[in-house]
Amino acid sequence: AGRHDDALRHLTHALQHTPSAPLLNYMVASILHQHKRDLPSATKHYQTALESEGELPDPARVHYMHGNAQLTLGYPEEARRCYRRATERDPTLYSAHRESAIAFGIEGKPSKAEQHLRKALGIRPNDPDCLTELAAVLIGGA
Repeated sequence: AGRHDDALRHLTHALQHTPSAPLLNYMVASILHQHKRDLPSATKHYQTALESEGELPDPARVHYMHGNAQLTLGYPEEARRCYRRATERDPTLYSAHRESAIAFGIEGKPSKAEQHLRKALGIRPNDPDCLTELAAVLIGGA
């Protein structure tokens, strides 16, 4: 797993001394989420990081990643809240709009999914995946 195990060990040690440090918690969450696939633990660290989001270099991204973990865990409503917070902080965050559409689709809310796909297309008008997803929503296939 590359050097992620070593990094995680050092970050965990640092958290023993400063357990609420936002950047440390985000880094731990990122490794747990993307490399260890320990989503329940990752969400706890994302939440801790976001308690002091003003200290994070890119809070919109942290909200977005937290949303991804929540969506994968099967919590689309919580994921949508995270994506909304992400786009409130950075309205141009294409991925958060697109993932919001996916969450609304899972919840059986195609009109809301369409709204978010159109917002995503406002940012990346030629994205073939987003155009395909919008077409599927419009014909009732999503």
